[in-house]
Amino acid sequence: MKETNKNTPVVKGVVAGVVSLAMVFGGQALENAISIPVNGATAPALKDAEGSLTPGNYVASQQGFGGDVTVNLTVGEKGGIADVTLEGAGETPEIGGAALDTLRTQILEAQSADIDGVAGASLTTGAVKAALNAAIVEAGGEAVEAEAPVEEEAPAEEAAPAEEEAPAEEAAPAEEAAPAAEGAATLTGKGAGFGGDVVVTLTVAEDGTITDVAIDAANETPTIGGAAVEELAAQVIAAQGPEIDGVAGASLTSGAVKEAVAAALASANGEAAPAEEAAALTYTAGTYNGTAEGYNGPVEVAVTFSEDAITSIEVVDSKETNHVGTPAYEIMIPDMIAANGSGVDAVSGATFTSRGLRMAVNAAAEQAGANMDLFKANTVAHEAQADIEATADVIIVGAGGAGMGAAAQAAQNGASVIVMRRTLRSVVTLLYPAVSTSP
Repeated sequence: MKETNKNTPVVKGVVAGVVSLAMVFGGQALENAISIPVNGATAPALKDAEGSLTPGNYVASQQGFGGDVTVNLTVGEKGGIADVTLEGAGETPEIGGAALDTLRTQILEAQSADIDGVAGASLTTGAVKAALNAAIVEAGGEAVEAEAPVEEEAPAEEAAPAEEEAPAEEAAPAEEAAPAAEGAATLTGKGAGFGGDVVVTLTVAEDGTITDVAIDAANETPTIGGAAVEELAAQVIAAQGPEIDGVAGASLTSGAVKEAVAAALASANGEAAPAEEAAALTYTAGTYNGTAEGYNGPVEVAVTFSEDAITSIEVVDSKETNHVGTPAYEIMIPDMIAANGSGVDAVSGATFTSRGLRMAVNAAAEQAGANMDLFKANTVAHEAQADIEATADVIIVGAGGAGMGAAAQAAQNGASVIVMRRTLRSVVTLLYPAVSTSP
């Protein structure tokens, strides 16, 4: 990389149809922070690549977006990765399928699973990395932990079954709630969507009829989850409750709306209870383990209940990435204990880990005999903090794959980093020191 004037911002882009931006200040250039694949190019095999692996062919598979992604690894006579073929017939052709050639090129260049991946195809990228790690271990090498997984940037794959949605590049506008008629109650609940919490506001008449539904899905993908809001609201009114069909291609948003409607209705005991006031719950006292899928694998927790409260939550097993997924534990667990329930805010930048923790705690609570509607509705209120004034060597706007990858590389190079991302709340994440604040 050419020497750069320390006072001049550095802008690096990723071609091949995906544009990424990293702004570098204070003289800390990001060497190799972002890969630049060549449009349509296929990297040649590297017969003479050197390394410490055992020569031979190794095959491993991992679940991608639409099915298994298979990695066929060829280790040459000199111990390096001579060639690799990637098969993902179940991936969406124009997204995950289109990423496979770029991922192959990145693997051959990196000679390991320590690759940047392809923005917009994070599930396919994650499957390739995991399968390649397994093949490398089989060849006598060591697995590489991803530095900064794209926890909030799943592919915009709408082929059924739709498991994930793409991240919201722009916040979808919140639907305005209609004015409540005299005597009507306004109830609010929230559920975990793809990009963050989905908030549902119900207007309920005196006779218990749901007359209006407003859905705030600001953090969902505008063209997928955001586009489903109107149909989901109509389904709630038609069903007069959470038992709705949902919208194909927006399964996570649909599930969040169902959860939010159930939570809103559960909060009503004649009148809506204050959000910060935990609903009364009882449990069969004891410690129960729950497991749910995170970003890198299962998240297992041990939750201890008294007869009427959560007394402790311990993470028993987790493969989530340090400083990326794991901050969700430090933030959400105290909130869950204080709320006596799982209806607390997710952590921006760690959506999959947040969801995995929430679902694992729910699984434990169900074993303890909790009223799950109340348990999922219980939350805590957070007051806005003071404005933050901070300086850093590197400031990155956007916490997608390229942004987080650039941040991790800059931090490894010894720079202080600020990453900013627009979400339901303005979030500033400071890496090194690794703290997260939400003004």
